[in-house]
Amino acid sequence: MAIRPSFLEVTIDGRKHRLTGGPQSRTGEMHIELYVRQHGKIRHLLNIDCIPFASGKNTSIVIKDTDEDDPYYYYSQVIEQ
Repeated sequence: MAIRPSFLEVTIDGRKHRLTGGPQSRTGEMHIELYVRQHGKIRHLLNIDCIPFASGKNTSIVIKDTDEDDPYYYYSQVIEQ
């Protein structure tokens, strides 16, 4: 499997195949948005951003919630390639 700076693999109940993919280039970014249903309404729960540095040697991974009043960063790390 050719993995660029980041790659996504998702298993969803009721689907035959996993959803997979990632950026086509070494400098490509990946942004993931997760939604849930809460009290009958759709809520944008969190973002996952995978952004490679211009050098192509490191990738920044940031996971944060989307509460605009009080955003909270769950995780932030630089990954060496």
